[in-house]
Amino acid sequence: MRAYHLAALLALGFWQAAPVRLAPDSTGRFRVSAGAGSGQWEDAEFDCEGNLTGASPVKVRESGARLDALFRNRQLRVTVYGGVGRKVIRPGAVPGATTIERVFGGAQVAGELRNVGAGFGVGRNDLFENEEVQVERRGLARLHLLPSAYLRLGNLDQVHFRMDVLPPSETPYLAGLLRVGLGYGQGTVRGVGGFVGLTVSPYADQGKYTLGVAELQVPAGRHLDLWIRGQAGPGYVYGQRGLMSGVRLNFGR
Repeated sequence: MRAYHLAALLALGFWQAAPVRLAPDSTGRFRVSAGAGSGQWEDAEFDCEGNLTGASPVKVRESGARLDALFRNRQLRVTVYGGVGRKVIRPGAVPGATTIERVFGGAQVAGELRNVGAGFGVGRNDLFENEEVQVERRGLARLHLLPSAYLRLGNLDQVHFRMDVLPPSETPYLAGLLRVGLGYGQGTVRGVGGFVGLTVSPYADQGKYTLGVAELQVPAGRHLDLWIRGQAGPGYVYGQRGLMSGVRLNFGR
């Protein structure tokens, strides 16, 4: 059992033992979260005619932290995040494995009106890179930065539609490049919330994989929330999956 899996079980036990306050309560203007997770992707290779020529499992682990700050009557959100990640590629026909360790980070600014929200930012995660491919970089690409975007339609505290491109996350590689779905209870009123939808894996440029994703957050005491996120889907040879968990602290009024 990994250390962060044990931490998640201990946190769950704390939540069950602690006096949970489910009555409506405002979240803090500042939210600090930390999380970790592990998963598996598939690196597929194709010939010029689009035929599958090989596939390799890619084991991934990430851990990081995220800060959300709300300003202007909570209608302006500034998010920063960062952490470390590792992926291990084991080619099926080649002995041994390739291990890649990188740091990641990024920032996003979003407007959060009552029934609509939108945001833009940038992020860097070299785990997205294919180490065997060298290309000429220009603009943001020279800094290994990728654009991120966010769109919400509907009330954050109620059921709403949302789309995220390179979503800010404590585990961004495991969160995927793009996710679309329905969220609930992710606004300024503390309570049970979550997200259900579809996400695209990091190897979408080769395999175009689509996975199902679900996220759940629950209050655990006066200022603490617990969250867990899971995703799973098929691959050409290897199934793809990811499981992440963490905690979030709300403070500031």
